[in-house]
Amino acid sequence: MSSADLLSTVVSFKDWAVWVLLGVVAAFGALGGWAHQLVLPADNKRPRPHSIVVGAVAALGVLFVVGAEDPVKVVAVAVVAGYGGKSILDALENRLKVVAAEKDREKAQEQGLQAVAVGREAISFAQKLGEQPHEPYKADQAASETWKGLVAQLDRLENSLKK
Repeated sequence: MSSADLLSTVVSFKDWAVWVLLGVVAAFGALGGWAHQLVLPADNKRPRPHSIVVGAVAALGVLFVVGAEDPVKVVAVAVVAGYGGKSILDALENRLKVVAAEKDREKAQEQGLQAVAVGREAISFAQKLGEQPHEPYKADQAASETWKGLVAQLDRLENSLKK
């Protein structure tokens, strides 16, 4: 999140409409949590405040994902999310983990491509050193084959990172 996004988020908290929206969503989520409490079997009833709080939190979490385009949709989604409660929160948690893992993968891919670029520079530098005048050795041919093999390995690594 950039500092401009953070600043606009902080500024939006000054708007009472935001707080009203959050309150309405939490209230209807709590209603959904209470409705879920009503349909639980008698032997599996949790304390009522638990279901109400979890319903409100789940509805607020879903608001983050779904957004608030239509008031009727907001109310309906809040009630359903509240009813789903813990299952909704688990799904939201998993979604956030996937987003974090994707960012980690992208970062690792970028670092891998940078490593390939550094490897190519090292090979190029070593090849230039090998081209300087010196007495020929049998090792020159072996070194040349080694460089070709390293370049091929870097090519394969780079192609796998770009997928």
